[in-house]
Amino acid sequence: MQRDGFKCRDCGSVQNTLHVHHCGYRGKAPWETPLELLITVCERCHTLRQCMESEARLTLEEWLAESSISDIAEVNIASCYDSDYESSIRWFLYAQSHPDCRKYYEEVTGIKPKWDALKQIQADKNENPIHKA
Repeated sequence: MQRDGFKCRDCGSVQNTLHVHHCGYRGKAPWETPLELLITVCERCHTLRQCMESEARLTLEEWLAESSISDIAEVNIASCYDSDYESSIRWFLYAQSHPDCRKYYEEVTGIKPKWDALKQIQADKNENPIHKA
């Protein structure tokens, strides 16, 4: 929490109850998670983030299942500089859903995904959902 200035990284709140969110896990126990996978969020954003990250993981898994090896190689998520795989995926998914961040993602990683093709996959998924509640 100190690293994040004791405020929510998503909404900036300093008034709401703060939580530590695990963006991913390493090891067998939650306390083995490296600091770069922990962020400070308020209670409201924590709930929202957990839902959005779960959906993002499902979207990525479905995209991987539907993609050819050449599609995956083109996106090449794992090639981000000095970054672990899961952080790279998180950054990719964030850029996918935040068009204003895509140019920065492309400049830093050197990867230029076909954003429109990924958007079409998501649209197709929404029309023909694989997962039913």
